[in-house]
Amino acid sequence: MKKRLYIKNKKVMNEYLNNFLLFTSIAIFACMILGYPLMFLWNTCLVGAVETVNPIGFWQAIGINFLSMMLFKNWTSTTKIK
Repeated sequence: MKKRLYIKNKKVMNEYLNNFLLFTSIAIFACMILGYPLMFLWNTCLVGAVETVNPIGFWQAIGINFLSMMLFKNWTSTTKIK
């Protein structure tokens, strides 16, 4: 009986590990997708237009994306109260 429970728990743990790895890989890919366009636009458009602006790196672009998401995201609820 205990052997079956161990196998069942092992399957559940493998499922959790697979879900975690999938989520992590999707999050890394999303950061790359969001970071590089911002870095490209900042370095090509803004640096040439404004003299005091310096070029940014990839991790700075990720930070700017994160900060702008926190500042400008709509935090209101979309559920309707009846």
